[in-house]
Amino acid sequence: MFARARITFVCISKQLAEAPFLLRCDLQSRPEGDVYAGLLPEELRRKDASASGLSGSSRLTVNFRKSPPRTSTFEEVETDWRFLLSGGEALLPSGFTFVKGTLCDRKATVLNSGVCNLEAQSASLYWHIAVGIHSDSGMPVSAEEYRGEIAFWLKLLGRLVRDPEK
Repeated sequence: MFARARITFVCISKQLAEAPFLLRCDLQSRPEGDVYAGLLPEELRRKDASASGLSGSSRLTVNFRKSPPRTSTFEEVETDWRFLLSGGEALLPSGFTFVKGTLCDRKATVLNSGVCNLEAQSASLYWHIAVGIHSDSGMPVSAEEYRGEIAFWLKLLGRLVRDPEK
């Protein structure tokens, strides 16, 4: 439980997914890894789990807290390297209210991904949501690519969060 919300984490490595007897709850470590397609319901699977390479794959990163941050996390301003994706608020699952965004990298950065950021609120939590698309540095990432990946990840987020937990 976080604030009044119940959040389910799906964040394990492929190795753990293939050997579930290794799964454990370790309160001293932070979760890390990739969502393994084999663990998700069929309709939420992104790609063949045996596919090699990251190009074209995506990731969801969320930070949540009880209240908005004291300082702004990003400004909703288009630049030569970032653009505002229209309609981001319509992609949020039920129970989430759009706050700001959806600000996206025009091209993949030197970290080999382009990222879209948005902020939202649920009943008891404030969310910073980032969806990254892996691509070679300098390669353009289209609004359609971002929209498709954001829609996929936010649908999953909607299934993993219950706020407030009844």
